[in-house]
Amino acid sequence: MKCPLADYCGKWNIECPLPLKQDKEKCQNCYFWRDGKCRYKRIMAEELKNSMRGLGVLGKRAAIKAKQKGYIDKETARSYEEASLKYSNLRSKEQREYWEISRAYDEEWGKASPEKRAELEWRMRQWAGFMETGLSPSEADKKAKQLNYEFWSGMKYEDENS
Repeated sequence: MKCPLADYCGKWNIECPLPLKQDKEKCQNCYFWRDGKCRYKRIMAEELKNSMRGLGVLGKRAAIKAKQKGYIDKETARSYEEASLKYSNLRSKEQREYWEISRAYDEEWGKASPEKRAELEWRMRQWAGFMETGLSPSEADKKAKQLNYEFWSGMKYEDENS
């Protein structure tokens, strides 16, 4: 019996701690052994599916930076974000939520000072991370907004409204 984990490691030239051939006794100690079978492919597919959920936000962050530096225009940034979102495995309801939140970030970004933009960029990174854990875009955004930016970044600045 050939171990799929060892096979995967071999393809990517990663040293695998397991021998290429496994017997059922050794496989039972493996993380991927479930219900009497090797579930490597199913478990990895689930994990990778969730990791793609934040791809739209990552594309948005890259587009915002490129637009800010003058490399691309607004339309190109939008198409870049759409392309990233296409591969994010979000359902249609979640995509609608995503676009509402994305527009709100765009509006905030347009009015923000450089310090506030740093916070928004950090918050977008947190938003993507929470989406990758399986949360919906709105739930992930709520969690990201609850985090204290000044505490986590060590940066302090005065709010314009205070």
